[in-house]
Amino acid sequence: MRQFAHKDDTSRNVYFGGRLGAAYKELTCKFGLMKIRREARKPGSMPWIKGGPRPEQPVSDARTAARQYASRTVRPWAGL
Repeated sequence: MRQFAHKDDTSRNVYFGGRLGAAYKELTCKFGLMKIRREARKPGSMPWIKGGPRPEQPVSDARTAARQYASRTVRPWAGL
């Protein structure tokens, strides 16, 4: 079953059930996977649904953020 919702996440009185719902769900899953694969092949090619294209983030900033996060993470095996 696929039920639709408003932007504020309240449900609508529309849904697809049975074979139609299964076919619709398969279609949406395939479409989502195609978009993920396309974005992996060509980063930045898929626009955001809201707010336009993805904001630029320098690689060095992303690495710095990852290192800072890793230094805060508790690793109980590190002292072994």
